Amino acid sequence: MKGRNQVMILAGIFALLSIFTISCVDDGYPLDVSDGKPDCSTPVMTKGFYIDEGDEQYLWGGEDPAQHFRITRWALDVCKLKYGLGREHFKALITPSFVPISEVAEQYPDNERAIVISTSTGKKVYPFSALVEHELINDRVDGKPVMIVYCFLADLAATYERTYCGQELTFGVSGYTYCDRDILNGLESFVLWDRDTESLWWPINEKAASGPFQGENMKQYDNNKWEELRWEEILERFPNARVLQKGQTMEPPQ
Repeated sequence: MKGRNQVMILAGIFALLSIFTISCVDDGYPLDVSDGKPDCSTPVMTKGFYIDEGDEQYLWGGEDPAQHFRITRWALDVCKLKYGLGREHFKALITPSFVPISEVAEQYPDNERAIVISTSTGKKVYPFSALVEHELINDRVDGKPVMIVYCFLADLAATYERTYCGQELTFGVSGYTYCDRDILNGLESFVLWDRDTESLWWPINEKAASGPFQGENMKQYDNNKWEELRWEEILERFPNARVLQKGQTMEPPQ
């Protein structure tokens, strides 16, 4: 009886863990996917960026096959992808550097747009012309992991959290863009990925499209703590702000 009770207890624990996992990450596949190779002649298909290995499908992510993105039964349509620049073509920063606004006051025109985030020690400013060098910045605000995203194709900027299911993720740009005529009038934007699980994420519908986090919603950072402003107004209102330094480089992590 003792052994049987132990088995029952372990089974109960396993069941609870299974419930937690399902509630944290949706492993379902929200879109119907037809069998076989996608029927289209887009550059992604004709240039070999779509890799079909029978039971598994991938998107080219770099010269090393280990860099390819697994998209088996994913939630997007390969025929609506563009480009295929490689996963580190845009080097999303992991430890961004900032400079006092007084040092770069003359570097930007008055109408330069920027994201301004409020922190406990002041303002952090991310000018769009600095963001476009990376498309995505992994940062922290008062210890909270966040990412600042700017897609110049869609001309959209946003700030998201980086902690999902208790795991801090580091994000990058996949090198692919995606557009769907039925979503926001076909607005095209970059597809992101996280370096921890290699899930792909599409900011336009704010969901993970593949990988362990498929179906998970992206979480916008507190809208009361960031805003989009013009450089002229930023200089006037926040003379002690810190500004994202332009021209930063980053060695891609292994």
